[in-house]
Amino acid sequence: RSLARPVERLADAALAWTESPPPAPFPTGTKEIDALAAALREAGAKVAAQRAELLNLNASLEARVTERTQELAEAMESLAQAQKMEAIGRLTGGVAHDFNNLLMAVLGNLDLLSRRLSDPKHVRYLEQARAAGERGAKLTGQLLAFSRRQRLEVKAMDIGQAVEAAAALLRPTIGGAHRLEVAVAPDLWPALGDATQVELMVVNLSLNARDAMTSGGVVSISATNVTVAAGGRRAEGPAAGDYVMIAVTDTGEGMTPDVVSRVFEPFFTTKPLGKGSGLGLPQVLGLAKQLGGGVEIDTAPDQGSTVRVYLPRAEAFDVVEPSMDIAPDSAALKGLRVLLVDDDVGVRTVTAQMLKDLGCRVTLAESGEQALDRMREDPDLEAALVDFAMPGLSGGETAAGLRWERADFPVVIMTGYADLEELAETWAGPVMHKPFNMADLAREMVRAILK
Repeated sequence: RSLARPVERLADAALAWTESPPPAPFPTGTKEIDALAAALREAGAKVAAQRAELLNLNASLEARVTERTQELAEAMESLAQAQKMEAIGRLTGGVAHDFNNLLMAVLGNLDLLSRRLSDPKHVRYLEQARAAGERGAKLTGQLLAFSRRQRLEVKAMDIGQAVEAAAALLRPTIGGAHRLEVAVAPDLWPALGDATQVELMVVNLSLNARDAMTSGGVVSISATNVTVAAGGRRAEGPAAGDYVMIAVTDTGEGMTPDVVSRVFEPFFTTKPLGKGSGLGLPQVLGLAKQLGGGVEIDTAPDQGSTVRVYLPRAEAFDVVEPSMDIAPDSAALKGLRVLLVDDDVGVRTVTAQMLKDLGCRVTLAESGEQALDRMREDPDLEAALVDFAMPGLSGGETAAGLRWERADFPVVIMTGYADLEELAETWAGPVMHKPFNMADLAREMVRAILK
């Protein structure tokens, strides 16, 4: 009995150790049984520690699985959003190209007609039509900005100067119920940008901020240096790197998550009918991404909104040379023999008449291949005006072919939109964007022939 009872008690304790910490030691008076109890108690403590470690590991694993699942869902959502925006971008770029050709025919003919009318009443009707056409051209410009098909004059620039210039434009128009605050860091890095487009972006974001505060409030514009350690999970955010960040903040009503998820979609707007085109933020995103940056929005209902635009840091400011712009002196074009190449009959017709009104003699071609034939047939041709997007040979390839025939032959490319990568590969010369007027045409042609 003196042996059996301690052994039974020890067995019961050993079974309990699988579910709870070992109990306090109990001496039995038998050295061998006490040694066994100590060994079992030590083993039980190790089992309890391993059990706790496994429980912690299991909890950690579940947390990591949940986190990875969330990250995967966000990545899939970001990928789907990026694919949707890319598809919309391609669609809008194509629509803008066709629409710009239509606008070229409309506005070009209005420009020609305005030079032939003298009745003030008729002129007023014409100006109203031209104003409507120019609004359409502005819309297509916004579409091209979103689809990243606009040609930018990218250089290292002082973002602070652009912000101050935009603020100078905004102060007279921001409204008496609103206050404009501007804060530019004194040590801003140079950043890559197009000065005109950056100023326009700041103005548009600030006017959007003003419109979000129907009862008045503060529009704040700031520019600071930031370093993004890791790329954002959303496709519109910036990648890791150094940026100059422009932030526009309002104290308005803010946006719901559902609205935020759609703000970069073209034509999506929360403004009343006729008060907004829904192209402002898509244009901002297109500009930022084309420059290599990104956009983030921080907002919540009744908490206001902040739009942050990230422009990549540049090595140094570009030195701006004095402008040597050439005035559109049509006298330099008198008698100039011009090869006009465009596959769109409406654009070809109106552009040919513009050239004739400028005193040029015009030879027409409907394709790049036909243009090369005209060049070989007529050695007296002195310059060419070539559309970029054509079936067969593109405008860049056509221009290269013309200069193969004559190395110093002046060529101007005209385009409703251009694939920027293809354009960069095939052409580095002057580009004129449709729709253009006779003054634009004269200026570019004079520049081309006098270089």
